Amino acid sequence: MHRFKLSQVHALGFDLDHCLIRYHIPKFEKLVFNCLTKYLVEHENYPNYFKTIEYDIDFAFKGSLIDIKNGNLCKVDSNGRISRAFHGKKEIPFNSEEFKKYYGENDERKLENGKIDFEGVSNKYCVPLITYFERPLGPLYAELVEYIDSIDEELLGQQQQQQQQQQNLNNDNENVDNVKSFNEYQDIMKSLYNGLYHIYAEYSDDSSYYSEIKNNIGEYVFKRDDIRSWLESVKNSHQIKLFLITNSLPPYAQLLMNFGFGEDWRDLFDLVVYHARKPHFFTAQATDPIELQHLGNEDFIVLNDKVDEFKVNREYEFGNSDLVSEFFENNKPEGREDEPLEICYCGDHLMGDIYIARNAAKWHTIAVVEELEDFEYSNKIHSFDDIGTELLNNQNQYFGSYFHCENLENKKTYWASLLEEFSTLSVPCLSNLINLDLDKNLIANEEHVLSPCKILQNEIPSYTIYYNKIKK
Repeated sequence: MHRFKLSQVHALGFDLDHCLIRYHIPKFEKLVFNCLTKYLVEHENYPNYFKTIEYDIDFAFKGSLIDIKNGNLCKVDSNGRISRAFHGKKEIPFNSEEFKKYYGENDERKLENGKIDFEGVSNKYCVPLITYFERPLGPLYAELVEYIDSIDEELLGQQQQQQQQQQNLNNDNENVDNVKSFNEYQDIMKSLYNGLYHIYAEYSDDSSYYSEIKNNIGEYVFKRDDIRSWLESVKNSHQIKLFLITNSLPPYAQLLMNFGFGEDWRDLFDLVVYHARKPHFFTAQATDPIELQHLGNEDFIVLNDKVDEFKVNREYEFGNSDLVSEFFENNKPEGREDEPLEICYCGDHLMGDIYIARNAAKWHTIAVVEELEDFEYSNKIHSFDDIGTELLNNQNQYFGSYFHCENLENKKTYWASLLEEFSTLSVPCLSNLINLDLDKNLIANEEHVLSPCKILQNEIPSYTIYYNKIKK
């Protein structure tokens, strides 16, 4: 029997985006999509046509996998098997000859039984779309594949015409130069990577993403007064230390937290780390921290670029999880100094927040997975059963369930298996923790689909609370 209660931890940490900060997903993803298409046209020489493409949120699937070599979007199970694939937006029928051509045994990167060389992170063959920051890449990638394929067909026709002309000239001894092929799906991914870097990497008005969020933040981000009140209770009534570790840049984090939690949000946390570079933050590859001082508005200066330990109520850039553990070992809640240190970290990135924090740092983890709720715009009241079959009901019309692979006898997806093994607790939203008794033992039902991970759901979906309050 697996038990866990929040009151047993000495420090509770949080990721920022899609965890402490909750976004209006349809508006947020449309913004990301439009910023990417704008970049492709203005910087990668794609035709203006791409600026007119509408974002197809129905085709967006968090957890899908881009097969860079073949130009496919895939769904993958816990063993790395492909259970569903699309070329462009056209589905490749499961176990058809075309499907076997891609995911049979003959491709050098494939393992047996239709598996691919995938361990949760990007490699030279595939790119996973793990969070809502990347999810809009799926529909855009499909559009780009179809565009490249259409060009290739046209050029192939030109090439065949040239070959025929050459033959008519009886010039058999000379080779006809191939017309340049644009059917290089790897180049699409390079363009998209460049686009992501352009819109996310530098906080400036040159980024159409940052400038839009900055000027119209209420359109994309929810106020989180309820979470703030809960954090105050956790900190003051339960004497649990709080900390924030985010990959976001300091000015962007400042913008989000000021809006979501109020300008005095720093009072909530004993430690704040920006630009943490997770997952490397949890490994030996981590960078030594730099101490920052906030000057007001979006301005920060470096106070100390040679830091060997974290200090209370300070702000840092970079660092590593060992320093965090050492910090809280020396700053445990009063009266609990002799207890073995227990840290819990909450985040939405199943590799960068959950897997690595549990596996490398040995922290407890709380995964924020919005797919645990049916994402509908209604005040629908859900009834959940004890064994978690509700997880089968959350269906994307193209890719199916986030948690199961329907074509593989409902085997767990790669992401469900990560939750099962590395998440102590999973919630659709931090608001699910508000009414939780921190002293209550949470017991994983051994028959639950994600056991031994505990699942904490409410009958009224959290999105009905937030989306009904969004600024118009």
